[in-house]
Amino acid sequence: MSSFIEKYRTKVLEIFRLCKQIGVDDQGNRYYEKRSKKGDTIRWILYAKGLDPTVIPTAWLSWLQHTFNDPPQNTNIQSWQKPRKPNLSGTNLAHKPAPLNTQSFYQPWTP
Repeated sequence: MSSFIEKYRTKVLEIFRLCKQIGVDDQGNRYYEKRSKKGDTIRWILYAKGLDPTVIPTAWLSWLQHTFNDPPQNTNIQSWQKPRKPNLSGTNLAHKPAPLNTQSFYQPWTP
């Protein structure tokens, strides 16, 4: 229900020209920008599926965080960049470190 309200609110803001759609990424997320009366910009995203911030591409995330002023034009991934992964906490694919063998380096103190 809340995503419907967000989409409706954003559409109303677009109609009254209070915000502007800047772009859409390859996953369908839409990015918006609004200029405030003070002159600064407010940027936000409407997610295509759910509310998982780990699905935001790195270039768009940098734009949302005001690292870059211009929105990303091409989203070519460099050879050294890895694709973003979703948050795997609470799933079977979550990282589980091996248990430590504390007896090998722990010596109890005896007075």
